[in-house]
Amino acid sequence: YRVEFVGNGTCVFGSQKSDIKIDSCRFEKNVGSRAGAITNNGTLLVRNTYFDRCNTVYYGGAIICQKGSHAEIENCTFDSCSAEGGSAVALMGDCSVRSTNSTYVHNALPVMTDMSSNCICELYNNTMLSNNIAGSQVVYYSNNPKLTMIGNVIESIFVRGSSDNVTSRDNIIMCDLSSMGSAFSSMNDEDFISIKTSDCPQIFDGEFDSKNDKFNASLKYNGGYTPTVALMANELPDGTSIRFPRLDD
Repeated sequence: YRVEFVGNGTCVFGSQKSDIKIDSCRFEKNVGSRAGAITNNGTLLVRNTYFDRCNTVYYGGAIICQKGSHAEIENCTFDSCSAEGGSAVALMGDCSVRSTNSTYVHNALPVMTDMSSNCICELYNNTMLSNNIAGSQVVYYSNNPKLTMIGNVIESIFVRGSSDNVTSRDNIIMCDLSSMGSAFSSMNDEDFISIKTSDCPQIFDGEFDSKNDKFNASLKYNGGYTPTVALMANELPDGTSIRFPRLDD
């Protein structure tokens, strides 16, 4: 609780029977051979924590979830994390991750990736903006995961698998449905709130780079323990509300 890990290797390693709780911490410029900050083999709860410029030569610039593990991520910020293998948060198969009210910005390669099958991922009210993902998607799942996504802002996503395994509502996206993979084949444009990158400055704190058609989100301390991207409006220019229902509605 309230610990800063700066300039280390992988800082936290959880065994198969571990039950780890991390609250109000900061992981900064950690470079690990397996994961930039946390390797999870058991049960992990991390909340109100800032992952800043963590990286690895493997998978999971910030966190890697190994086979049989479970992780819950709440009110965290992942900023400028990278991994040569890909992903700020990596799922290695037969594991589960739930991310709620968290911010993912300026990360290299996909923010979340499943590296093998039988993954379960739940995404609730997360903001994924201004990530450096040339040639890929912010969320990239290719092994038929079970995915629930509600109330998120996601630049781009690709999921290969059965549409029966996907539950999705009230998500804002900045990509074409046709590029989102087979798991969304039974959905249509009306199932998402679609915006253009140029719309972002009217909705989120940041600046639009018209030359490169990219939105540069601004991270600031807006009242929580970690920096976030402030919401600047309650609706889109066309009047569509982006104040989503509570998750238990």
